[in-house]
Amino acid sequence: MAQPYKPTSTNPHIPGSPVSESTALESMNREISLRWYGNPRQDRLSTPRGSPIHATPSYLPTYGGSAHIEPELTLYPESKTKEAKIRLLDRLSWWWWWEVGSLFISAISLTTLLGVLARYQNCALSDWHLPLQPNSVISILTTTMKTTILLSVSACFGQLKWHHFTTPRLLSDLEAFDEASRGPWGSFLLLLRCRGRAPLAVGLAITTLATLLVEPITQQILDFPLSEKMLEGVDVKIVNSHEFRLRVPIDSNNVSYAKSFGTGGPLVDNTKALGIQNSLANAALGDISPFSFSCPESVNSAVECHYPNFTTLGICSSFHNTTDSSTQMCTHNHTSGEISCDISWSSAWAEIKDVQTITTRLNQTKPPRGDVEIWNYLPANQMAWDDVFSFLGRTVDRESSRGPVLYLNGVRLPAQQLHNQDTPKFEGFECLWYWCAQEYSASVGSPRTVSPKLISTSLLRPTEPNCLGSHPEYCAYTDNSMSEIYHLDKFTASWLDHYIHSALGSSLAILRSPNGGSSGQSGVGLDIGLFLYSTQDLEMVFRNVATQASNIIRINGGENANTTAVEGVAFRAETFIEVRWGWVSLPVIETLLAIILLVATMMVTRKSQQPLLKSSANALLFHGLGDWTAADTARTVKGKETLGALGDISKSLEVRFQGNGRDGLQFVRI
Repeated sequence: MAQPYKPTSTNPHIPGSPVSESTALESMNREISLRWYGNPRQDRLSTPRGSPIHATPSYLPTYGGSAHIEPELTLYPESKTKEAKIRLLDRLSWWWWWEVGSLFISAISLTTLLGVLARYQNCALSDWHLPLQPNSVISILTTTMKTTILLSVSACFGQLKWHHFTTPRLLSDLEAFDEASRGPWGSFLLLLRCRGRAPLAVGLAITTLATLLVEPITQQILDFPLSEKMLEGVDVKIVNSHEFRLRVPIDSNNVSYAKSFGTGGPLVDNTKALGIQNSLANAALGDISPFSFSCPESVNSAVECHYPNFTTLGICSSFHNTTDSSTQMCTHNHTSGEISCDISWSSAWAEIKDVQTITTRLNQTKPPRGDVEIWNYLPANQMAWDDVFSFLGRTVDRESSRGPVLYLNGVRLPAQQLHNQDTPKFEGFECLWYWCAQEYSASVGSPRTVSPKLISTSLLRPTEPNCLGSHPEYCAYTDNSMSEIYHLDKFTASWLDHYIHSALGSSLAILRSPNGGSSGQSGVGLDIGLFLYSTQDLEMVFRNVATQASNIIRINGGENANTTAVEGVAFRAETFIEVRWGWVSLPVIETLLAIILLVATMMVTRKSQQPLLKSSANALLFHGLGDWTAADTARTVKGKETLGALGDISKSLEVRFQGNGRDGLQFVRI
């Protein structure tokens, strides 16, 4: 008779080599062929080792009825080489090597996932150079992690079912564990069934159910917002200036010449003069050219250039409407129909050379034909036939306390006063253009335009009196804060007069009389005078001219030979990779929980000194249901034997996995 099965034995083919029970069962399974027969037969192993045998072990379950399983065991002596191979395979097949390896792969997948996320956090999507898209890589890694976790969880379920029956349990729990090891539905049913009776199994069931959430949740890890990326190695500048030195100087008679700082030279034609004057005239209409700047273009996406706050040399204007503060005395000769008016006012800038009290006379006469009364001014002792708007006085002061300035004043006869025969009311005005420091705010521009906002202006004053007498080439100026020094050469006053005054003209607005009267004053051909006469906001017009003049002196390669640049930065609108780390918590928890549960299962198995059988179907076959026979099944099942009928029996049958003292470990009825 063969010896009864014990929990721990030696390999029947490799004498003296200790293996686990699961290994022994696997070895025996490789050499046993099972057949179904119509008539049951039960024998013991009694054939000596080394010769072929056919036997039915007593520890296999037997059934009454039309079928049973008969094992046929054939054993042959093995060669030493084959024995060595079997020994290696046996060692690899037992313990928890596959489960440890699977969780190791899971940990590697998780680590790789975290590494990829950390590497590309807040990076531009264009920096992603892998052939697969980010979400595809995440999907592959999480699927690998989830699959390997389920492999370990399945083995733990299989092993814990043996431990579960170390105390009396319903036989139906065996099927519950088996179903739980196969996937989420069985795990859900196990949670409802076991609850607190098997804490490790509950943890495994929760881990299995959590794998259903891993895939959709990991798809929430990445977000792809549209943000700005700073461009490297590009030219981003906005031109400013702290000095003004004319590239082609202008003398006091408004003639461009090549004499520079005392060095003689032939007269030259400044071909840029007409363009500058034209741009100033356009500025009077509100067409102001942009800052001189550089901002790179991009074909694929929009580019924004950011410039910091900066202070630059500029030209400012100040305007006073003197109508209410002026004195007007008119006399009316009723015989000749002539009215003469004397207008005077005290200037707000009396410190400017030759600017104290402005006095002018205007006459009204009746034209030879028609009844339209036209006012004629007498500026500079020259009678303009039918002017209604005129600059009366012009002063250029190179040594004022404000630095080089241009001063203009004038009068305007409003349209509603044209036919006033008694006391027409004139408008008076004066304007001052001067050099100033201008502070601009940080700004954002595109490759086509940039519009810094003017924050403040400050008056520039010479750092020493009689500057031009001491330094014939240039003078230093500063504002009240004394934080910046600006340099202007001796031609700056002439530059203001030459360009601004000549662009605006002197006696500009004319109403044609019925006899076709005309005027040859500067600017008449462009009709700028009529625009100035008609405009409602002269102050805005003169301010626009000053702004345009400031932009002209900041043009790189333009009139000013000493421009500088403020460095900026360029950003391109680009899709970025943003990691939402909160969604990574589930894969991390899932992996850690699987590792903890595997270690706990290993410890429980070791502590209870149970055989390592896991989910082995062979183990269930060899460790049958003790003294339960086919007759018991036939007696218990009423009618045809079905899966449901056997399930009903298992729900009422309480068993325990223990040694029966005769055939080793079996499920014993309680």
